[in-house]
Amino acid sequence: MLTMEQIVLERKPMDAVGDASTEAFFQSFQPLLREYWPWMVVAVLLAIPMVALKLRALPPPPPPPDPYADRSNDAVFFDDLDWIDQQEAPRRLLPRRQPVN
Repeated sequence: MLTMEQIVLERKPMDAVGDASTEAFFQSFQPLLREYWPWMVVAVLLAIPMVALKLRALPPPPPPPDPYADRSNDAVFFDDLDWIDQQEAPRRLLPRRQPVN
């Protein structure tokens, strides 16, 4: 494995720098994962229901603002509803048509 100093001194391409840094990053966590992986699994399994309960306890989002709040609603003016109370014109029946033979 190349160290960062060797790569910088030898002027390797950026892919080699990225590969070495990625490998060094994961190598630093390998002892931690090897020793404590059961505790990490338990922590993740406990965190899932805790996050679910926390999300469930959040208040609902506020309702969106009414885009028509600045306008009046004409349907509630009783002058507009006067036509409902007017008498209906009597209906005329049309004469029956003769069937076509």
